This record gives sequence, C-alpha cells and structure tokens, in this order.
Amino acid sequence: MGNPSVHHRAWLALAASVACLAFTCRLAAEEPFRTWRDRSGSYEVEAKLLARGEDKVQLLKRDGRVVSVPVSALSEADQTFLRESAQAEPNPFAGGTPLPAGTSSSPAGNPTVPAGQGLTLLGPTYEARELPVDGPLAAVDFEEPMPPVEPDTVAAQPGFKPLACLLEQLDAYAVVSAPILIDPAQPAFAVSVHRVGNAVDPATFGRVYLVRAGEKRPFSALNISGTFHMFDHHVPSGRSLAVVGVDSPSQRGGDVVLLNNLASGAPDVIARWKLPGWDRPGFKPKVEFARLLDGNRALVQVNFSLHVWDLVSGRSLMKVEQLRAGSKVQVSANGKYLAIPKSGGCRLVSLETVESMGAQLLGTVPFPGTLTPEVDFSPSGGQLALVAGNQFAVWDLAAARTAHEGTIANPCGRLVGWVGDRHLLTQLGGLIDPALGMPLWNYGLSSNDLARTMPGGVVLIDNTRATALLGLPIPHAPVRQVAEQLSKGDERLMILRPGSEVRLAVKSLPEVDEAAIRNSLQKAVEKAGWRVASQAPIEVLATITRGDEQTLKFREIGAPLSGPYDTASIRPYRASLEVRQGNQLLWTSSSTNMVPPFLRLDEGESLQQAVAKFERADPAYFERLTIPPRILRPEVRAAVGRSRIADGVWRDFFTRN
Repeated sequence: MGNPSVHHRAWLALAASVACLAFTCRLAAEEPFRTWRDRSGSYEVEAKLLARGEDKVQLLKRDGRVVSVPVSALSEADQTFLRESAQAEPNPFAGGTPLPAGTSSSPAGNPTVPAGQGLTLLGPTYEARELPVDGPLAAVDFEEPMPPVEPDTVAAQPGFKPLACLLEQLDAYAVVSAPILIDPAQPAFAVSVHRVGNAVDPATFGRVYLVRAGEKRPFSALNISGTFHMFDHHVPSGRSLAVVGVDSPSQRGGDVVLLNNLASGAPDVIARWKLPGWDRPGFKPKVEFARLLDGNRALVQVNFSLHVWDLVSGRSLMKVEQLRAGSKVQVSANGKYLAIPKSGGCRLVSLETVESMGAQLLGTVPFPGTLTPEVDFSPSGGQLALVAGNQFAVWDLAAARTAHEGTIANPCGRLVGWVGDRHLLTQLGGLIDPALGMPLWNYGLSSNDLARTMPGGVVLIDNTRATALLGLPIPHAPVRQVAEQLSKGDERLMILRPGSEVRLAVKSLPEVDEAAIRNSLQKAVEKAGWRVASQAPIEVLATITRGDEQTLKFREIGAPLSGPYDTASIRPYRASLEVRQGNQLLWTSSSTNMVPPFLRLDEGESLQQAVAKFERADPAYFERLTIPPRILRPEVRAAVGRSRIADGVWRDFFTRN
C-alpha cells in the first residue's frame, strides 16, 4: 500500500478503528483473488468470492470494498466457475467437533438430541473445553445505503401486569441481572443474583429467582455455591443462556452455559464452554452481551469481538472483530437482524444466512451528528430507534427512511427501550414521543437501574432498601391523559400542527447558494404539513456558517502507528435549523461536515483534495430533515412533570420552568 506507483491509495485517520485491516488480511489469506468479468466483456475486477445466494454473489475487491452482483450479469465463464465450485464443495461429513459433556447420541438414523445432566456441569471441578473462533469473519465494516427490509415481528407481544416482589437483602458485592422474560403469557421473569467473594467475606453464591405477575414471593429455580449470571432466555425452545464462574468484581472470566427447563423451576445443563482466551495472561475475557438466536445458537460479545456459536455442537458460525469501544449491539425479536452502532449511525446485519453464507451486511442506518448511538428494535420489529446525546432518530425498516428525528433540551442518557411502538424511554430524557419530537414525562431512573421495557410499562430491579423486582406502568395515569390528547391532535396543546402557517428565513455565507437553501427549506416545511406565509408569527430559520480550520492527521493503511503521518486541513460548514416564536426556541436540529475515518484517493488525487470533498456546504441538508409536524405550546412543554420510585410505586412531582 505504500508504493507510490500504485494508482489508488487508502488512508486511515489516526482516530479510526483498524477493523478493516484485520478483515482484509484474514480474507486474503483464506482464498485467492481471481478476475471476474461482466457479460458484455466491458468490465472486469480482481476480487474473491465472499458468499453466494440463489441469484447474487458477494465479491471482495482488492481495495477492500464489497459488491453484490447478480449472477445473470456475470460472464459465461464466471457462471460456469460458480456452478463447478458449488459442485466441488468439500465433504460436509469431514472433521467435526466432539459432543460436549452432557449430550448423548440417539439411535442410528436419528439426530443427536441434547440430554441435560442436571446441574452437574456447574460444579467447580468441571473442565470445559474452549469455544473455537475459526468461523468466517463477517464483512460488516463498510458503508452501504440501507435498503428496505421486512420487519422481524413476534407472533404475540407480552402483556404488561404490575409487579412488586422482594427478592433478598444484598450487600455491595452482589451482582443482579436485568429481568429476563421467560413466559410472556403470565408474564413471568427470571433474575439471577450472584456474589463474588472479597477480603471481608469469601462466600460466593449464584441464584436464579422466578417471579410471576400476581405473586408476592419469588420461586428459587437455582442455588449453587459458585457465581452465576443469566443473560437471556429463548421462550420457544425453553433454553437459557448464562455465564458461570466469573471471579472478579469486573465480572471477567467464567464459562458459557446453556440450560434447559428453567421456567419449570427444575433446570438442567445442556453444555458448558470456556471463553476464547481464558488462559491468556492479563485481563480475562468478559461477556459484554449475549443473546440466544434459537435453542442452540447464541450471539455473544466477548470483549470487542462478536461470535455466533452453536452451543450444542461447539461450532463457530461467525465472528465480527474490533468492535468500537462503547458499542452496544442489539438483536431483533427473532434473531433475524443484528444492529452494530457506529459513529453517526449503525450497521444492520442479516443473521438469517449465518450458517449457509455467513452474516450479510444490509446497510447503514444514519443518525444525525457524529456520536455513537444506542439502538433498540421496536416491539413490532418495524422500527429501529437510535439515541445519543440529546438527539434521537427512528428508522422505518420497511420504508428505508428516517421516520422521525429530533433534539430535546436535556441529554437523553441511557436508552432503556421502546414502551410499545410509540414511545421511547430514556434514563435522563424520560418518555419521548418521536412523532411529536418531545419528551412527555420524566421518569427518574438511575444509571444503575436494570430495566426492560414492554408495551404498557417497565420491569426493573429496585435496590432502594432491599433488592426487589418491580413492574410499573408507563405511561401511568397522569401522563396517559396528556398522551391521548396529543395523539388525537388536541389543538389546545399545540402551537404548530399540520396546516399551521410559518415564514421562512435564511442566514448564509456569500459562497453558498441562498436560493438553494430556501428551496430546500420550503420542501422540509411542506413535508411537515405546514404552509408558508410571509406574515406568519412563527419563523423557520435555516443557517449555514463555517467553523475554524482544523488539521487532520492521516497515515497509509498498513503503516505502523508510530510512523510518520500526513496532514490535511478542513474548515467545516455547520447547517442548523431553528423554529422560533419571537425569542422562544421551539425546535432545533444541526449538522457539521465530518471526514470519514477511511479515505480512498483516486489516481493523481492528493490527500488535501480528497479531504476537501467533505468541506462543501450542503443546502440540501434541510430538505432531508424530518421536522415534527406537531410542536407543543411552550407553556405545555414547561409543565412536564417528573416521577420517581418510592415504596414500589411512582411518586409524582409537577414543576413549571
């Protein structure tokens, strides 16, 4: 890559992840490149076959980019190559992985059926084998536009019922899991509690409690002498996923276990596996996220890597390496899609073909700004929420567009999740209605609250006095009436609604086309359902300004991090939109030019020229904005109240700014 005679060079910003380096090198070592041609013979490319479907193939080009090509567009020679290579697949019965302890073989002609071994596999002397990491590396570190996709829907959503159940008195060394749904019909939840020994008290324990709606006492489903942390439960199969044997306050180390029949209160263990790198010096591996895709397969984040494992056979089905620090991945309801947050959005990956073709990158969902958002799929599976800073966005999966986006006055804090398909619950921003672009109520949740949302409420762990599991309604009575009025479009509450009149204003720089800005702004306003009138009392102001000059540092891909680097400068433009009534700010949104972490230089192009492409003002920014069609009156917005938990219920506080 460092040869100056090469026509195309790739440059890497110092602050960027090096995930693509590992991806390119590993794939190049697995299969040689070949020349592919189209049917006309006019185009060709040096690439390797990543994956094949019925009518398309994925090719990895030498510049590190992945393209999807219809098989029908390929030359006859390439189509013949695909047919012959498909017929020359390696023996599917070669090799294999020994069955984990705790499985038994069925008679000949029948598949192997996992046979639980009670809780014997949880014993402290059991020596588990290490999970492999030889699965295919998923090609997900690319920018692709997001196409329409089918929602990942569930057959029946759980019904919310209030809960108030005391678990036990715990000290500061105990760790509690988030509530995990195990029976949507009742509903019923599982909560694991474990304690790591310390200098004062060396005792350790691991327990699982089952809590059913309407019952004041929990049922103890598991009680062992070692630590046990539960991560997920797959309702259709009755399987549960946990880690046993973590041995430090940071929850590192331990083995992955697959359990059966937890909901019955008499679980047994199907398999137990060591985490990759468990015996390396330094920090032990840590499970950051774990989710069952079905009764056998689990998606597990270990440190900064994602893996899909078949926990019965012990096979590695997929891996994603070099996740960005702080990225909190999410999986859709039935395990169909994987969302991987990134700066300025998230990448959506299909897991449907993980065993046959590997995970497939679908595209990138955009997010306003440059922060890395937290994400969550809506209960119906049709929407993806993205939240960071004081901004939020909702992506419509079927329409492949941003349905709502907005900025609120206060930071959102942690994204707790969707409350039904209409509202988002955040730690600091409270209950947000994306369609209105505003918070309806502030529900006081600490940063340590372990909670899961569901249609009609939130189920959380309360450690105010003793550890209790609470199910609290959201929105509760004082908020529900306001929410219903807003959903019906009560004009008394709104200062702007479809049909309202606004006037347009533009502030710009001499080098920017003001007419283009005004045209873009008018389209955004009309999309919101407002009408433009020159004498309207409410102003919609579009502004483009320019920031101070910044110096960016780059190095060529493959160059040592301690080596020399090149620099390029940029003076970014900032575009902002404000909706005002006099001095009162009603709504705002903004964006600033950003240079991507990876740059590809065309033939004869300098680094500065490549950076300058991202320096241009963008009048069309305003047309792409989604302005909320309804905005509350300032006095209504100022009367948003707050609730906090006291004695197992919401206690309300009404304030007026």
